[in-house]
Amino acid sequence: MKTTLELPEDVLSEAIYCSEGQTKQEVIILALKEFSRKRKLETMLARLGRSETFMNPEELLALRTQDIVK
Repeated sequence: MKTTLELPEDVLSEAIYCSEGQTKQEVIILALKEFSRKRKLETMLARLGRSETFMNPEELLALRTQDIVK
């Protein structure tokens, strides 16, 4: 699909530099895919909520250390 856009040159240049894309089209497609992916993850995380039953990294390491010592 062809679309005409007016984009700030500095924003597009920075995106091209950061993404190492070959063309403006590649960079814009990558940016749109990344945006969609991030939003989907945010939506999924919001639906899952948070749990206090998960271990933090320190607790997990302590548990693993106990298993090794035994």
